[in-house]
This record gives sequence, C-alpha cells and structure tokens, in this order.
Amino acid sequence: MSRPARRRPQEASGGSGGPTGGRARRRAKRAQPAPSAVPWQCVVLAVDTAARSGWSVRVAGKQSSFGEADTLDARALDYIVSWALYQADSRGLPLVLVLEAPWGGPMPMLLALGAARERWLVAWRAHRLPPDQVVKVQPSTWRTAVLGREWASAPRAEVRRHEQLIAGAMVRKSGDGDGDKDGEVRGDEAAAILIGRWAERAHAVGLALGKKRGVR
Repeated sequence: MSRPARRRPQEASGGSGGPTGGRARRRAKRAQPAPSAVPWQCVVLAVDTAARSGWSVRVAGKQSSFGEADTLDARALDYIVSWALYQADSRGLPLVLVLEAPWGGPMPMLLALGAARERWLVAWRAHRLPPDQVVKVQPSTWRTAVLGREWASAPRAEVRRHEQLIAGAMVRKSGDGDGDKDGEVRGDEAAAILIGRWAERAHAVGLALGKKRGVR
C-alpha cells in the first residue's frame, strides 16, 4: 500500500493554597499513573482535531509519517486511517486513534471541532475498527506531559511556536532527508506529532489496549 502524500516516513526518538486544597491536589497527582519510559507496542494515529487537522502515525515509539488533512475530504481521512491500519497489520500491532478534545471555548468553535472529530470517527468506523480503541485527550493533558506544566495554559500563539520547535527538533533528530526545510513542520502537524508522543506512553492508551500497568 502506498503511503499518504507529502511526508516520507520518519524515524524519531522518541486553587487556593489552603491545607485541604493542597491535600486534594496531592491525592489527585498520586492518582495519575506516571508515564512509562517504554512505549506501548501499538500504532498510534494522533489527530490535532480541527477543520484542517494535523495527523501523525507513530509505530511503537517511532515516527512513521505525518501531515495535514481537510476533514471535509472524506477520501483523504479514509486513506490516512487505511495507512495507519496497514502499518499496524503489517507488524501485528493494535491501532489506537487519539483525538484532541478541547474543553471550553466559544460554542461555535466547540461545535466545529466536534464535527471534525466525528468525520475522523466516520473514517474509523468505516474500517470496522474498535470504538474502545479511540482515546480523547485535552490539550492541557498532553502539553503538561510532553512540554511541561507551564505550557498547559500558555497563550495560544506562544505554545504553538514552542510546539513547532519541539516537533521540528524531533523530526531533524530522525535524520530524514525529505527536503522538508530542515525538519520544519506546520502548526497542526507539530501538535499531532506531540499528541502521538504523549499517547505512546499514556495510561489512557494502555487502558484502551486492555493492558495492565507495566505490561507493554
């Protein structure tokens, strides 16, 4: 099967301060399992959900491909899901779809993002893929894990620039010779690459795979 156009497969590394509030925060922190240093043995299709979505395919901790897609182009979404499924089937690995699911914001924006997510899910369901292998993640969750807590609530323009720097560095480190301006990635692509980086070690993805903690 031929790959999606434009990007050649790439290899990359991978409240108040009162006592009660403090205890609650500490309990919440302890309740969140720490990410493993070892990626899940799966293929992750990660999507920065928007009308024009960035997408990224990572295979057991290594970058395979990435790009952008107009979600109104149903054939493009179907092809990307097909490509990710081919990567999974050819290696005997499960496939997980990870969709960014922002919380809060103007209602028109939330409705538009919800419609874009549904278009990706239509493509997923068309291949009879398991609904319980779809994971939704809020931007603050993956940014905290991948970029650091200070970037979870940073101004949008600042965090987008930082995402591009980090994702671009990952691509350059891969040594890919695709002529993509020294590893330059566009904003939506960068977010998708980093969402995939979060997903490959995330507890939520392990649960979707039916894995017990510590079993890869």
